[in-house]
Amino acid sequence: MRSMSRPEAVILGIDGADPDLIGELLRAGQLPNLAQLAAAGAWGALRSTMPPVTPCAWNTIYTGVEPAKHGVIGFALVPPGTYSMTYTDSTHRLAPAFWELLNEAGLTTGIFQMPYTYPVEPLTGYMVSGIMGTPALTPEATHPPELCAEILAAHPHHSLSWPTKSSGEPDIDKLLDHMDSEEEVCLHLLRQHTTDVFAYTVGYVDFAQHHYLLTRRAEARNGLVIEDLAALAYARADRLLGKLMEAVGDNTLLFVVSDHGGAIAEYLVDLDRLTDRFGGAFGGAANEATGEVPSQGGLPARLSRWLQSARAARVRALGVQMLPRCLTRSVSVRSRTLQWSRQHAFLWNPSTYAYVTVNLHGREPEGRVAPESYEDVIRQVMEWASGITAPDTGESLYAAVRGEEALEGDSAIPRPDLALMPAQSNIAALNGPARRALRGTVHEGRLVIPVAEALTCAEAPALRAAEHSLKAVLFASGPGITAGARVDDGRLRDFAPTLLHTLGLPVPGYMDGRVLSEILTPGQSPPTFSDRPMTRRGGGEVGTPYTEAESAAVEAKLADLGYV
Repeated sequence: MRSMSRPEAVILGIDGADPDLIGELLRAGQLPNLAQLAAAGAWGALRSTMPPVTPCAWNTIYTGVEPAKHGVIGFALVPPGTYSMTYTDSTHRLAPAFWELLNEAGLTTGIFQMPYTYPVEPLTGYMVSGIMGTPALTPEATHPPELCAEILAAHPHHSLSWPTKSSGEPDIDKLLDHMDSEEEVCLHLLRQHTTDVFAYTVGYVDFAQHHYLLTRRAEARNGLVIEDLAALAYARADRLLGKLMEAVGDNTLLFVVSDHGGAIAEYLVDLDRLTDRFGGAFGGAANEATGEVPSQGGLPARLSRWLQSARAARVRALGVQMLPRCLTRSVSVRSRTLQWSRQHAFLWNPSTYAYVTVNLHGREPEGRVAPESYEDVIRQVMEWASGITAPDTGESLYAAVRGEEALEGDSAIPRPDLALMPAQSNIAALNGPARRALRGTVHEGRLVIPVAEALTCAEAPALRAAEHSLKAVLFASGPGITAGARVDDGRLRDFAPTLLHTLGLPVPGYMDGRVLSEILTPGQSPPTFSDRPMTRRGGGEVGTPYTEAESAAVEAKLADLGYV
C-alpha cells in the first residue's frame, strides 16, 4: 500500500488526560478543538489498566492486551531470583505494538514520543522514543539514527527531559518553551515525513497535573502569573490538536487517547514503612517505636543510600561513576541498605500502586521465609495494609491483594506475591520531592499524612499532590465513526483492535480488547480476526539496554514526577 500525501490515521495521545476534567473544560469553552472533534465523532471514558501507571497503560494501548500478558507491570521490575530493580524499557514488552501490525499490512508509521518506546525498534517509517523511559535525545533514541540530527538542526533546544529546577520543582519558563518545542517538532515530522499512520503523545499534561492539579497557580517569566497551569496544559494540547486537524483534513481518522486520568490527593502514604515493618526478626525484633530495622553501617552504606537519591541520580546521569559496584550491591530496590537474610518481605516498583515480594527460602537468593510460613507472611502483610487508615476519618486507604487478582487475565510473566492497591484515587505515595520537602517536619516517620497538613510545611509543587485515576479518555472522528456517539463501557485494551478494524485490518485473536462497535457507523462489516501469534518482530528478546548512566537518567525523570 503506497504512502498517501496525508495520513490515513492520526493518533494524539495525551498522557494523564482525565475525562472529568476535560468535561469541565469543554463546558467552559476552553477546549474548542476537542469540542469540534466530539461533535463530529465520538468520545467517552475508558477504564485504565491496573495499575493505572504510564508504562502499563501505554503498552496496553499499543498491544490490546493487559499488563500481565504484555509483560510490563510497572515502572520497574525485579527479575526472579534477584534483589536488583531494573527500570522498564521497550524490550520488556512481549506483545507486538500496533505499528508492527500496521507495517505487516503494508502501512507506514511515524511514531513520535510515545512513552516507553526506548530502545527504538526498526520499522517502516520512523520513530522518536518518548520522554518516559528514554535517557536522552541521541541517535539511539531515533529510527533511523540520523533523524536525531535532523530534529536538533531544526530545533536545537528540543530535548527528552522534563523542565525542572535542581530542587525537583517545575521550571515554568522552561515548561512553556518545552510545550512550544514539542509542537514544532511534531508538525515538522508530520509535514516532512509523510506516513500512513502518525502517532504522538503529549507528556506535559500529566507533568503539570502531578505538580499543579491541586494548587493550579504558577508564576513564569517576567512575572507572568498563570492562574491554572493544569488547564493551560490541556489548552496547549487542544491547540496542537487544532493544528493537526487543519493539516490532515476531514478524510483522516483522528483519535485522541489517554492512558489514565488525574485526581487530587488527600493523603500521602509512606509505603516504605512496609519494608521496615517486615525486616529484622519478623514479628517483634524491629524497633516497634520507629519501625526501623538496623541496616549495614559505615561509610559504604551511607554512600550507597546517597547514591540512590534523586540528587545522585542527576549526577549519575552525567556519566559520573561515584562508587564501585561492590559498594552498592546490598542496596534495596528503594533508598536504604538492607540485610536480606533478615528481611521477610520487601516493597518494589516505585508507585502509589506497589508490589510486595515475600523473601521466600529456596526462591530468593537469601530467602528468609520458610515455605510453610509463606501464607502467614502473606496474611500479616494483608493485615498491615488494611491498617493503613486516614487519621482524620478512619477510612481504609489500602489493601494488599494477591498478584494474580491484581493483574488480571492470562500472564506471560511471574506475578508478584502481593500488590498494594489504594482504595480510592485520592492517595499518593510519599516519594521523591514530597519526602525531601517534609523530612523533619510533619513526616517524622508517620505512615499517613493528610495533604492539607503537609501543605503547611512545604511548597505545593514539591508535594506531587495529584495521583492517577482509573479513568482514561478516547475521542474518535473520521470515516466510519458515528457523529455524537459515546463510548460504552470501554477499556484501554479496546484501542488497538478498534484502530485495526477502522483501518480495514483483522484483529489478532490473542488481543484481550474488543472493537468499540458502539462508535462505528451502522452497517459496517463485523470485525475479522487473525491467528497471528503474540510474538514481536525478531522474537522480541527481553533484556535491559540501559548502561548505569542511562539507568540514572531514567531514574532522574521518575524523580521529577515524584515516583522515586
